[in-house]
Amino acid sequence: MKVLFGIIIYFLPSFSGICQNIPTGTEVILRFINEIGGKKKLMKVRTIILEVEGTYHDIKFHRKSYTIAPDRIKIIQKTHFLENIDIMNDGKYQHTENGEIKEMDEETRLWLEDEVKTFPQLYYLEDGSKLKNMGEKDYEKGYYEVEVTLIDGRRKIQYYSIETGLLWKTIDAKTKSSFYYWEYDTFK
Repeated sequence: MKVLFGIIIYFLPSFSGICQNIPTGTEVILRFINEIGGKKKLMKVRTIILEVEGTYHDIKFHRKSYTIAPDRIKIIQKTHFLENIDIMNDGKYQHTENGEIKEMDEETRLWLEDEVKTFPQLYYLEDGSKLKNMGEKDYEKGYYEVEVTLIDGRRKIQYYSIETGLLWKTIDAKTKSSFYYWEYDTFK
């Protein structure tokens, strides 16, 4: 009997670590929305200009997007050999590749419909998207890994800082493309 009691005491501290209070995916998203200004203020934001420079498969690119919510966006993507312009304007779509107008595929249309949402997290909670906190990841600082499954089945993985609640990185589950977020101005 003494041995059994000793074993229970020995395992009790490690068992308590398993029962930590990990927030749900929804709680992580709500904290993010609050940290950048709150739903009420974010819903008033209609125009965003986003500029990105990076390297993808050793090819340098530049991307600039102009968004006027809820239904207008223009995205210009350039490399040393290619320029794509994708436009969504009041339900009409256009794709131009090196100056030539081409058919826009369904995947690009869905992507533009996501991009035009100034803060997509606001819509996750209302449009039927599924949110699942996959747990903590380190990456030298603590992050919650949240799997977002959109209503059309597309998935993305997003990493939110445990300390600040801010979004650090998004990975498209299909293409494995990563987007990092470095600077935040709040709307408080």
